[in-house]
Amino acid sequence: MRQFRTFRQRSVRRFRTLRQRFWRGRRAPHLRFGARGERIAARALARAGYRIVARNYRPGRSGRYAEIDIVAWEGRTLAAVEVKTRRGGWGRPAERVDRRKRLRLRRSAARMWRVESARRRIPSGSRLRMDIVEVWFPAPSGGDAGRDPGMVARLRLSRVLRRPITRIHRGAF
Repeated sequence: MRQFRTFRQRSVRRFRTLRQRFWRGRRAPHLRFGARGERIAARALARAGYRIVARNYRPGRSGRYAEIDIVAWEGRTLAAVEVKTRRGGWGRPAERVDRRKRLRLRRSAARMWRVESARRRIPSGSRLRMDIVEVWFPAPSGGDAGRDPGMVARLRLSRVLRRPITRIHRGAF
């Protein structure tokens, strides 16, 4: 075992060990909520006829590339899916994907396409598409259902059934 020479090195080592013991298997609540939204989105995509290939795909290690939440096939189209989960509040979850995030996702999808094509995992004649899946847990008060009458009906039904609202935007960007 390596000997630590200074008091600071020993105390840092002890702190890391305690932190690892205490936090083992635990994640922050917002990360658990996002993972729950991704699981719900994956099920919704499977019901819609997508074939899930990968989840949390990282095309590169640098900060240049964003993580692609779900990679799925729909026919001969490869869909790179961004999942946005919200709890109540105003506005739609898809509105939270700004221009900078879209650019990073496009760059990540292009990199994924190049890497997986080089590995011969993507057949010729296939297309790439960017999708967004909204998972929305409505607030008990209702919040903003948007100005979409279909969304208002879904909101009423989800309050009765206590289920989130899921919406798939194909070719969103």
